[in-house]
Amino acid sequence: MQIGLAVIAIIGLIFINGSGGLAPEQFSVTKTGNDHQIERVAGTPTNQERVSGKTTTARVSTPVETREIVADYRAPVIKSYSSRNIEDNSALLRTDVNMRDHKGGTVYVVYGYNKNQVETLAKSSQVLEKDFNNKDDRARVMFIDLNPRGEESYEKKISQLVSNTDYYYQVCLQYTDLGSKSVKICDRVESFSTNPEVDLRNRFTAPYISANRAYSITDGESSVEVNLRMNDGVDGIPFIVYGLFEKNVREVDKKYSSYSSVREYDEDLQKKRLGTNRLGRSEYLVELDDLEGDSKYYYRACVEYDGEKDGLVCSGVRSFETDDQNKSNKPTVETNKSEVRSNGATLSGDIRMGDFNDGYAFFVYGINFEKIKDTNNSNSFDRIRQSVDGLQKVAVSDDVDGRKSFKYTVTDLKIGQIYHHQMCVQYVDENDYGREEFKINCGEVRSWISL
Repeated sequence: MQIGLAVIAIIGLIFINGSGGLAPEQFSVTKTGNDHQIERVAGTPTNQERVSGKTTTARVSTPVETREIVADYRAPVIKSYSSRNIEDNSALLRTDVNMRDHKGGTVYVVYGYNKNQVETLAKSSQVLEKDFNNKDDRARVMFIDLNPRGEESYEKKISQLVSNTDYYYQVCLQYTDLGSKSVKICDRVESFSTNPEVDLRNRFTAPYISANRAYSITDGESSVEVNLRMNDGVDGIPFIVYGLFEKNVREVDKKYSSYSSVREYDEDLQKKRLGTNRLGRSEYLVELDDLEGDSKYYYRACVEYDGEKDGLVCSGVRSFETDDQNKSNKPTVETNKSEVRSNGATLSGDIRMGDFNDGYAFFVYGINFEKIKDTNNSNSFDRIRQSVDGLQKVAVSDDVDGRKSFKYTVTDLKIGQIYHHQMCVQYVDENDYGREEFKINCGEVRSWISL
């Protein structure tokens, strides 16, 4: 009897589907904004109900992630092809991008002669940040399309490459999916080799390196930008030398032939390596620290190289002076007369930072003389309270070094009203307990009548 019932049940299941399986359950998809909801249609039994013989008319609602339930929304696709038009210093990269059901995003390529650096940079979350700027031919970023739509085919020429060198590149796309999440996809890494350079005169061009003017100088630190072009040189080792004794710095390329052979002499000569095995172009921001205050330093950039010829070349010698550690020379401010015209006025002033750097320059103006005057007693720019016509504040620079002049035009003033203004600067100094805090210095208050 039991065997007979089992056979009848199996025949019933086959009859439901017609192919030996259960009939598919019926669902509907509802979209609200970027959210999707899947629902079983009312009156449609589930497969479990079909087996048990019971049915229900209740609606079952199951929220799920869009990309898991909506087959029509497909992820974008990248397809890269082999390079074309390969020369000794350039190549044409080719790729297809199909955005499918997505709009917008950023298509970019990472390329360079170091495969590991290319792959690392392609995965980096900093690549598309506004202030990101990689400066090394081992791996560089080039934007292809800042607003891709539909199906696009791209051809992008990259230049200033090193001849007779293996290069690698990876095309990537960053976009926002239907769940408002940022997604990055990259195609496989492709490669090509640049052609050897043909030169009938068989000339060898040595590397070129330069060191720019030092900036952000304090009593113990300074910043220097260094630019390197390896030209025909290979395996470059760029470095910077600096010290208090000019002769030691100036004679580096005469006394030494490599980075490792340069001997340091306390503060008279120091060296700092910037990289190894360099080809092509590189740019560096070098931070020099542990400097002596109130002292004059000399510096130059050098690079050791190999190739058909090997050697050591250096930039010219530059110098800078560190600030006095005591910082007795405080910032001074001068408020100039305003230039008044119909319904407006141009405010102006001068700032001398003395022994300090990174000043925050601003004007205050308004009809309340006492509040304008009291600005000099404020703890910081952020704590200055504005009061419509009584006092307004406006920042004009957040990076004042040395001496600078400023102007700012104000409008929509009350006609025939007496106004006051002054130039001020906020800077960081130590209090009596050796702790850093904001200080504000202001010039004299100037008064004028609006027209």
